[in-house]
Amino acid sequence: MKLAAKIDDLRIGKGWNKGAFAKEMKREPTVITKWLSGTHNFTADTLSEIAYVFGLEEIQVSENKVIKEYSVTILKKNNESC
Repeated sequence: MKLAAKIDDLRIGKGWNKGAFAKEMKREPTVITKWLSGTHNFTADTLSEIAYVFGLEEIQVSENKVIKEYSVTILKKNNESC
């Protein structure tokens, strides 16, 4: 979903509506709508084409992952932790 949002931001930054973006990509507008829906899985080739149209080497999307930390205490039979 973040990738679709990034592509949409790039499109808006160029001042293109979805039809103009479709024309630049040589695709039907319905394809662009699917891309921007956030549910489309992009191939590396498609991402390269999109980056090229926007004059980029690549499209980067970074995601911060939250790592949950768990602590485990093991008790011996006499309730001493180890």
